[in-house]
Amino acid sequence: MPTTIIRDATPLDLPALVTLWQALVAHHAGDGDPLWAVAPHAPETYAAFLRQQMGLRRAKVLVAQGPDGVDGYLVGAIGQRAAVWAQREIGMVFDLVVRPEARRGGVATRLLDAVSAFFAARGVTWVQVNYAPANAEAAGFWTARGFRPLLIEAYRAPGESC
Repeated sequence: MPTTIIRDATPLDLPALVTLWQALVAHHAGDGDPLWAVAPHAPETYAAFLRQQMGLRRAKVLVAQGPDGVDGYLVGAIGQRAAVWAQREIGMVFDLVVRPEARRGGVATRLLDAVSAFFAARGVTWVQVNYAPANAEAAGFWTARGFRPLLIEAYRAPGESC
């Protein structure tokens, strides 16, 4: 039986969730791309975002509570695509973070399963996620769970030629 339980986040979890988010951002920033740089107010702004999501009926902030604290978390919500698409409502996973010591034990899968059940209970079957392709661990996780790229988001730095 798993020692980690999946539960709804509460405002008391915010410090731990922000700390995990900061570790994720630092991991991405390690590739040197300036688009990963965060503003000085980022931790407070992210905490406010999480608090807001906790109060929405169409959103879910889940925590993986281990015996020694928070092992990970997931933020997801039901969103709508543009009116031109036949498939309008989709489940959106904004963030899924598991602390390194808790990885490879099924925590991320259990968080994904829980938010997928939340979406399905509301009639939403399509789920969308963004992940950095340079993050091989994330790419492997999402691909192994049936996610496939549909669009590629690309950027051009200022001053680069067209």
